[in-house]
Amino acid sequence: MSEEKHLTEYLDGFARYMESSTRLQPVTRQRYYYEVEAFADLIGNPALKDTTPRMLQDWNARFHEAGAAASTVVQKHSALRKFFSYLEEFEDSEQAVRLLNVLRRQ
Repeated sequence: MSEEKHLTEYLDGFARYMESSTRLQPVTRQRYYYEVEAFADLIGNPALKDTTPRMLQDWNARFHEAGAAASTVVQKHSALRKFFSYLEEFEDSEQAVRLLNVLRRQ
């Protein structure tokens, strides 16, 4: 089952997807890769199936508590939305759908 893989194990496929299937500029692709990797590292790089909405909420709260600029938070959210959209489409992940819904509400 693919949801047993840890988040960072999806990054190479995510990078290939962004390069071949999106209109994102190279600098944006690099930033998204970095943001997803940083998110995974921050929460302990769990398996996709073990990544919870609470982890996303706590991650989001860190930026607001730190006084991050709105544009910074938007960029981080965009990266994760793109990543979880990729997982939904190419890994057929129901957990990715749940996490996307959390991000859309934040």
